[in-house]
Amino acid sequence: RLEWPYLWATLDNFKLGPQFIKLIKVLYANPSAMVYTGNTCSSLFPILRGTRQGCPLSPLLFALSLEPLAQKIRQHPSVLPISVKGTEHRISLYADDILLYIGDTGSSLTHLLSVFDLFGS
Repeated sequence: RLEWPYLWATLDNFKLGPQFIKLIKVLYANPSAMVYTGNTCSSLFPILRGTRQGCPLSPLLFALSLEPLAQKIRQHPSVLPISVKGTEHRISLYADDILLYIGDTGSSLTHLLSVFDLFGS
């Protein structure tokens, strides 16, 4: 789940500028949704986190929000990569998918979980 205060801070850390961040905040101000099931419609409820479904900016915002995690994984000395044709791989990000490559599962997994815990707090 993508908390908006984290998103605003991440956009600021990437130096995207106050005007751009303000524009994104306006786009995310007071969104709501309804759920249709069969012929029944729920009442409106507020959306308090995440990216907007169908918004062309959503994939970019999601990718930017994941980049700090990806950087921590790439730079962690105890999360060992795999090597393919001389190139080291630790993580691949595509749309809303994350693929992790772990060279030594026994030692790397513990460190990787600590990175996730730190990132999620």
